[in-house]
Parts: sequence; C-alpha cells; structure tokens
Amino acid sequence: MGAKYYFYTDPALLTAQTGTDAFGPAASADGNDLFRVTDTHRTSADAPVFAVCDGLLCAQRDDQNTLTLILKPAAQPPFDFPTISYVLYKGVDPASLLDGNGNIDTQQTGNPLIDAIKAAWQLPANANGTATPDSKCLGLHLNPVDYTQTDNPARFADTEPLDQLFYNGDPLIQLPLVHGGWKLARFAAGAACGMEIIVERIGYRSSLALARTAVNILTVTSLDSATIYAPNDAAAFAHWNAKEACLNFVDPCALWGSFFAANLRVWNGTDFVKASGDTIYTTVLRGAAQGATHFANRNRAYIDIRNEHGRSINYYKTDGPNIQLTLDPSAGIDTCEVNYYASGWPCFWVDTTSLPAGATGTQINARFALPKTTNTRPLIYVSVGYRGAFRTLKERQRFLDLARRRDSSYLFETSITLPLADDNGVARLLAGYNRLHQFKRLAIVDGQPVPPADPACLAPLRATALECLLPLLTPDDLPVTEAPVILKTYDDLHYVEPGASDGDGFVASPAVAADNINVVLALVPRAHNTPAAALRPTPVKVAWPSLVLPGGEDNVFAYLSKLLPTPLNLVEVADPETSGDQIELLYAGSTAGIYQDFVRNNPSAVSINLSRMEIADLHAIVASGDSAIGTPMLSLSLMDTYRDDVTSYVGFALSVNLLAGMQTVARLVQPSQIRVYRHEVF
Repeated sequence: MGAKYYFYTDPALLTAQTGTDAFGPAASADGNDLFRVTDTHRTSADAPVFAVCDGLLCAQRDDQNTLTLILKPAAQPPFDFPTISYVLYKGVDPASLLDGNGNIDTQQTGNPLIDAIKAAWQLPANANGTATPDSKCLGLHLNPVDYTQTDNPARFADTEPLDQLFYNGDPLIQLPLVHGGWKLARFAAGAACGMEIIVERIGYRSSLALARTAVNILTVTSLDSATIYAPNDAAAFAHWNAKEACLNFVDPCALWGSFFAANLRVWNGTDFVKASGDTIYTTVLRGAAQGATHFANRNRAYIDIRNEHGRSINYYKTDGPNIQLTLDPSAGIDTCEVNYYASGWPCFWVDTTSLPAGATGTQINARFALPKTTNTRPLIYVSVGYRGAFRTLKERQRFLDLARRRDSSYLFETSITLPLADDNGVARLLAGYNRLHQFKRLAIVDGQPVPPADPACLAPLRATALECLLPLLTPDDLPVTEAPVILKTYDDLHYVEPGASDGDGFVASPAVAADNINVVLALVPRAHNTPAAALRPTPVKVAWPSLVLPGGEDNVFAYLSKLLPTPLNLVEVADPETSGDQIELLYAGSTAGIYQDFVRNNPSAVSINLSRMEIADLHAIVASGDSAIGTPMLSLSLMDTYRDDVTSYVGFALSVNLLAGMQTVARLVQPSQIRVYRHEVF
C-alpha cells in the first residue's frame, strides 16, 4: 500500500488561475529570462491548509508578511515520481497560527498542529511552566536576527540550505511532526497563496531564501537574440547551464494530475474522499463548475529527457536541440521534429493542442525518437512514466535499447503512454510528469572504446567505464558538518557499464554520506539491464533520500551493504610509495581484477571515500586553471601494476573531468596527486 497523500486545500474554494501565476517559463523582463517556480492561486474564502503527507514542519516569514510552511516529507507519492525534498506552502495567514504577541495561538480550536504543539509544550509536567508556547516551536526564530544562541546563527542566512532547519537547527527545539490530512493553518480569502515542490538533485542546494520570498522566480540574463552562438561559446553555455536550475522544481499541477492512477484524498467541505481518474481532473485540476480553470497547466504533460549526467538532453551541445515526437498515431515520425528547448528553458511538455483531431479514450501514446549520437550506443531508460498500461513498470520494461537508423540522425522510434481525461465529453490531456534518460554507452570496436568523432566536443570523453563516475561536490554541497552522518540518495541516475561483453550494466543513483571528516560518494544500484532470457537479480533496495546514521564511516559501509544483492568488500590498502593522502574503494562482487579496466568482472556498486580536506584540495586543483562551468566529474584511471616482495598492486589515479573556458568552453581533465591502490594477486 502506497503512502497517503492529500490535496493541500479545499479545491472548491480555488478561483481561476491565470497563466501568469502558473508554474513555468514567464515573459522576459529587464534583460532577464524568467521562470516561475511558485504556483500561485487565490481562494474565494478563507481556505484550509492541509498537510499533503506525513513529515516534519518548519515555518519562516516571507517578504510579504505572510508565512511559508516548509514540509519535509516522510513519505513519497505512491507511484514513480521525482523524489520530493520539500513542499513549500506560500502565503499562509500568520493569524491562523500566531496570536498578537507572536506566540502560538492556543485559543484556536480544530487545528491538530496547534494541539500537538500545546501537548508537547506541557510535557513532562511543569517542564515549561504555564507560559504559552512561542513561535520557536515552529522554527520561526531560525534566522540570523532572531536566533540568539552563540553557536553560529549565520548558518540560517538566506544563502544556506533548507537542510539547516531540519538537520542543524535549534538543539533545544524539536520541530513538529505532522500527519497527512492535518489542518495546519489557513489561506486568507483573495490573497495570493500557493505551493512550490523542490525535488532532490545532486549538486543543488535549495536555499533558505526560497522560504523567505512569497513568489520565487528564476532569473537568467538573456542572450542577444540577433547573435548566432557557437556550441562552445562560453556566454551561451553559461546561460543554458544556469537555466538547468528549473529542473530542481516540479509543477504541483503535475503532481496532482499524476494521481489519476492512484488515490488522492481531497477535501469535500466536510471530510476527505478518495479521488482518481477523471475525478482528479473535474474536482481538482479543472474544478467542478462548467468552465472552471483551477489550474492553468491542467492539460500539460511534461516529458523531461536527461542525458547521462542528469542534465537536459542537449546540455553538452553535441546532439542538437531537436527530437522527433508526435501524439498522432498515423503521422510519419520524420515529419514530426520539434525543438526540445522551444520554451526557452530545458523544460518540455505537450498539451491538449498536441492531440490529433477526434482523439478519444483514456490514453494516447507519445511516439518519439531521440538523437542517435556519435560513436555511442544510446540506451533509453524510463524512470517516471507508463508504457501501454497505467501500472508501475517492471525493471526490464524500463530499458529501451533501440537500433540506430542508417539514414537518419535519430534512433528508431518508441513511445510512452499518457492519460486522457473526459472533459464533458471532450478528451483532454491530463497534467502529469514523465522522465526519460538517454545513457550513452561506450561504443566498442575490436575490444577498444571508440572516442567521439569530434575531439573538440563538450561531452566528456570516456575510455573506460570508470570515467565520469560521480560528480565532484563542493564542500558547501555536502551535508552539514555539525550534524551526525547524513546519507542522502539523490534522484539523478547514472549508468554503470558492464565489464564483460555478456555482463549486465546497471542504473544507479548517486549517494553521499558525510560526517565531520569523511565523505563517501557512492553509486547505489536502482535497476539492472539484464537480458530478457537471463535470471533477474535480486531487487535492490534504495536508500532513503535523507537518513541519519550513527557517526563513523563503518556505519555508512554497513548500511550500504544491506542495499546490495551481492557481498560487499571494502578495500583499504596503505600506499606503498608515499605517506600521502589515501582513498578507500568500496565495491561489491568478485574481488578478482574488478578494477582492471572493468573488463573481467561486473560490479554491482561503486564507491569512493574521501575526506572533506581532500575534496577541498580537488576543488583547489580545478580552480587553479580556467574558470569551471557546471559540475566537475570524478574519474578513476588505471595507472600501473607492480608487486613488492609480498603483494602485487594495481594503481589508479583520481582525476576530474570538467568544462572550463573564458571565451569558449573546452573539455579538460585535471589529474590530482591522489592515488588509489588495491591488492591484486597475479
């Protein structure tokens, strides 16, 4: 049984939403391209604010004298969806929680949140006296001005991550745990209110500033529309790199629409009732009244296509901005080329205007063909979406290994299935979210990988499967140092190539575990690309998006080992040449020759253990050259093999692949002074 989710207010009280208030690209202004991440609404009367699911709650004041409630979910939606990191309720009326003195308004009735705070404040007996619980119970004092403790109030500055509130907050205050469906507060009639959904993405820190601004809009300096930019132009690349920030958010309308194949609990004025299918459309997205328009994006189905490193499909400017896509079952796919970036952002969708004339039924296929790319074997993976039926895809159904068309720049076509809603007898596309990944596997000829035809292209060159394994996070991207070990598994996906030609590659999510000293970077398996005739491996459990573990790296290794279907081995070998920095490797599978170019064995996990100081040193190496653009990637390269009187060794160098440049962007590899060794008996 999946987690229970609740619509966040009374849908009958929502008024018509204008397109300018909806999530998505907005008109350019003052030399900037704009993208609205706050989905703003208004209500016809005072409206309840409901917890969408179980989770921890914190509050912050915004720049319009209203409150932002920050919900950190303890449960994810009961279907494939990007992992939700935070739900931000915008425009909450302070008077629905606080009295005139800024304390919790204990006189209010029918509010489970206030009741829970009162109960916690009064226990154990007399611990807090008889005083009214103040706003600290909601974390409203967690800002540099009001937090008067002497242990670093600057950690609550606008630029700091939202994680600080939940993992590094006030040690004397426990933020309240709320349950899905609880009434938390209210939206005032006619006032702007709404929601933001922040999703997990490695290398992105959702800042506290998001909770202190009533409406959040991404701004990126516009490019000159009269200039034709080269693919490696630094200004153009930096522009599009900045726009990738929109991928850190998901349209709330797409979340609600995705419940068509599940159950969303919706308030009907007196109680919560289950809604699914067309009812989601008619009561929540459109509204029950004829011609109602609760959500401007109610007919928008997002098709989010990522490259091998979690960026948008043409991030490296090597494949071109176009894909082939149509909803018309009779159209020739070669006549259906569309610009994936036509919105001006790496955000693509289809809507009801894309439906063929006379469309009927409950579903329609979105037929598409992706670029075949140069000297690679693309593999498409469906992480969010449906194919044929509205059931969770099995592991094998997610892999789409398509042949390259001889006389085309595209692969052969395939499809995903989108739901249709019945709008008073007219078929409408139902709002939702789909995510595809195009992994570029190494092209092997005569046992050797073939590099891209254009050595100046921006896509990282990969000679072995151990290159560009994991992103090099900045020290600021790591979990907070004052907290216990935080294990965070991200929603990004990577493909780890098989070592042997008949082996299985696997899709993995990057994970980071850190304490004050150690940092473990890992790829945690999510799905195995097992041939249909082969035995499926044991399903892999996935780490929770954020998990607090006891201190010490051994606890991290022990926890990761429970996720894997094969035994886990930790290699920890003293460097025989120097007494310098050392790195440990964590891997699963056979111990024989696993890191000799990945050719003799098939790993089922990869991990690198560094210290925070070593990560800082690697960034110092990167910073010593040209200005870096985007996120550097870590690689392992086989350096040498030798033996001493007792043991044989395989030596590796840890290097960083990055994009850098001033006027133009170039691909660089910065080798570090850190070397990795493991035992190997020949």
